[in-house]
Amino acid sequence: DLIAQFDRDDTLFPDFNCETVQPEEDVGATDPDGEPVLGFAAGDSCPFGQQPLVRPIDGSLVFNNGSAGGAPGAGVNRSPVALSLDTAVVSDRDIGPTEPLRDTGVPYVYIDEDVVNNFTYFYSVTAFDLNSMASGPHTLRSTMVDQSAVPRADAPEVVHANLEMSLAGEGQEPLDPGAPVPGIDELAGTFSGPMPPTEAVEQTFNPMVDRLLPTLSLAARIDSVVPVFSFGSSFGTPTEDCPAGGDPFHVCLRMHVTVSMDGSDSTTVVDIYNPWWNAFGEAPLPQTATLVQQEVDFDPESLEVFDIPAASGTAIGRGEFNEALNLSAVESAQNRRWVTEYVDHGGSRWFDGPNEEVADPARFIRVGHLDAADTVWSPIAYTSVEAGAPVSCFGGSGCSHFEKQCFERAVGKLGVASDFEVIWQNGTISVRNVTHGTEVPFAPKVRASWGFLTTDANGNGFIDWNDFNYLDPVLEIIRDGVGGGECGGADLGDWNPLGPEVDLTQSPSIVSTSTDGIQDGQNFADGLVATGQGFGFYIHGERYIFEMSQLPADGTTWTLRTYSGAVTSDEASFESGDPSGYQYVKSYTGAGTATRPLLVPGLILSWRVESATAATGPTDLTRVHTVPDPYLTTSRYDLAPSTKQLMFVNLPSAATLRIYSVSGVLVDIVNHDDPTGGGRAVWDLRNRNNQFVASGVYFFHVVTPDGDEHVGKFTILNRSSN
Repeated sequence: DLIAQFDRDDTLFPDFNCETVQPEEDVGATDPDGEPVLGFAAGDSCPFGQQPLVRPIDGSLVFNNGSAGGAPGAGVNRSPVALSLDTAVVSDRDIGPTEPLRDTGVPYVYIDEDVVNNFTYFYSVTAFDLNSMASGPHTLRSTMVDQSAVPRADAPEVVHANLEMSLAGEGQEPLDPGAPVPGIDELAGTFSGPMPPTEAVEQTFNPMVDRLLPTLSLAARIDSVVPVFSFGSSFGTPTEDCPAGGDPFHVCLRMHVTVSMDGSDSTTVVDIYNPWWNAFGEAPLPQTATLVQQEVDFDPESLEVFDIPAASGTAIGRGEFNEALNLSAVESAQNRRWVTEYVDHGGSRWFDGPNEEVADPARFIRVGHLDAADTVWSPIAYTSVEAGAPVSCFGGSGCSHFEKQCFERAVGKLGVASDFEVIWQNGTISVRNVTHGTEVPFAPKVRASWGFLTTDANGNGFIDWNDFNYLDPVLEIIRDGVGGGECGGADLGDWNPLGPEVDLTQSPSIVSTSTDGIQDGQNFADGLVATGQGFGFYIHGERYIFEMSQLPADGTTWTLRTYSGAVTSDEASFESGDPSGYQYVKSYTGAGTATRPLLVPGLILSWRVESATAATGPTDLTRVHTVPDPYLTTSRYDLAPSTKQLMFVNLPSAATLRIYSVSGVLVDIVNHDDPTGGGRAVWDLRNRNNQFVASGVYFFHVVTPDGDEHVGKFTILNRSSN
């Protein structure tokens, strides 16, 4: 019977020569747009040129028997051997029903788990190459060679290699992506805790044969994530700088990864297309990328034992990348689009200590509360300033502020779902990703990183929201990639799309600041006024201005809570100063899989095997017994009437069995020595004179090379000769 079928690459057949056209079809017909349609007029030549007729491989595909380019449909082969591509069968064997092609891919190894120990199974493998009959042999098939295999349990003292795959922070403690999502207070809108770690990573090892695994220490560490602008890369179009393509704003991400295996390091760069929004026509969702693909040589001693030539497995780590519009880092875009309704009171939020305590932390343009700051502010577009504000936004309606969204479009995709701690200690500042147990790196450029902005880039005398647009590479992305509205314009007040670019700093200073400019109709820095003193702060695609007269005291810890998904409130209280009915939904748009992003420097994917498979466990000879017991004339293990088999199981990998009659006569000796670690020995129920033994009770004496021994018994009932 057919037990497994695999196919790869195609579920469609491109026919350049009209070899699949049947007599009743007319390939000369065209639709209103001039495109060829199915059908056939006798005598017509194949009209397609370089555009093939694309046929589904669905079981109905047949080929004509003419030469390439011959008259289509002329003498279609209707014989019983005409090929149906999804049911490529072995003509000389009855293998049972086949399955439709599904583009499953062909695996390294197939494991038959529907077997029973100690039975003999026979397997054959064959491969097909399916072609048009006009291509010569319409089907090529490899020779089928039968191979036997007997599944059996290993000896009890064999300890198998154990592969542990985990996602961890810098402390190597495994993270739990499956931890429950925190609840949200229905009245206050506060989360009960941080989001779980990212679940956007898949780790595999192929082929997974534990008997062959070596001692292994393999880790892939995300070092940094860099946004890259490459004009022409939009909507997944590959370019030299963005080989995997970019989002609608011509931006891709470049992830730098260090791979460490058994004491040696190597580096690699992963090119990532991170979509912005499915409604812009980006597909498929999610996008994926291979973060690490490392060949691992199998244990040489195990290979030698099983007489396998040099072989290896592959450790693979894949990442999943979903819409940036699903992130709290792009709150302006969420509030504008209103794909999920009543989202204006959600968003990232700041607070003191380990958890939120202030109610309605993200109401309208609010972004939390910190005791040390007079104001915590972010330029959230398409959102009312406060209840009863002169300009009321309702799902992006009634106000614009488009230019304040340009920064989000450029680098908001660097957002993650994490709690960040900003720690002020001994005159220095450090930032930790508490959710993932990693140190967030400082970078002077915009990365998956943090930094302070204290440079007045636009020269108006204070730090305002527009100054963030001059960071590298934000300036280039906004000027040449984002476009739309007023992002790329050159005549908008103090905005100069030609620069200069400015850097972030690791040490803040108190400078003049402005949290003005969120009113409808204000373009970039037009009409802004200074509102206080403080500094700007960038972290993972988000920008903030903190106003305070002095820097926080030593020992101060600020927490920023971000998430993926959306926070909604009810319609009745939406435009009030006290919203309620808060809910959290995992997917803002309902597209993709809405996984929490993995753009976390310091995150480690690991594969560990403490030791290869070895016979290091204890030996317990009391577990040795026969199967079946009693032996009743025959057993399911017998291959033929003259080939009987009684199994001794739970043996150590090396032992000597002596079989005695009840009177103490030595019946037979079975020497068991299985270098592969098997715990099964077969006795053919014959004595030392090669005669089948009589019915009765027999004793066995098992002895190991170390001198351990055990005595057991079993029963045989053979049918009499008459």
